[in-house]
Amino acid sequence: MSIQSVQPPPVQRRRLQHDPVPTSTDLTPLLDMTFVMSMVFLVMLVLRPSLEQISIQLAKADGQRPTATDTPSNVLTIDASGEMVIRQQAVAGPQLAQYCAWLRDDQGCAEIFVACDPAAPFQAIATALEVIRETGINVNLLTAPGDRGRSEIR
Repeated sequence: MSIQSVQPPPVQRRRLQHDPVPTSTDLTPLLDMTFVMSMVFLVMLVLRPSLEQISIQLAKADGQRPTATDTPSNVLTIDASGEMVIRQQAVAGPQLAQYCAWLRDDQGCAEIFVACDPAAPFQAIATALEVIRETGINVNLLTAPGDRGRSEIR
């Protein structure tokens, strides 16, 4: 008969207070991040001059006030109550769509000018712009001359 020797299970060793604490820290991740960030900054430094040299052609103003002949005839005016007026006639949503289709098809005009009272309800303006956009007409917003932040329909 053979006697088998029984081994006790391995015991996990606990760290005691008198065990030495590791004195070195692995700096590899920190150095990797430093390298990556320095490469990003170098690339941005190289690309920055090319980003600043984008040419943009700005419109030039001649400084003259528009005359009566310069005023477009197809101006949609939205007053403080939300009423829409074109050529001194009040229009609603369906009439505005018909007018825009008439401008596009019969008159060959591809743009309409919109002038809004500052107190006009936003919903009326949004509805008008949506109707005009659906007919395929370009929208130009008119601004009042004078002080910034102040606008009046004249």
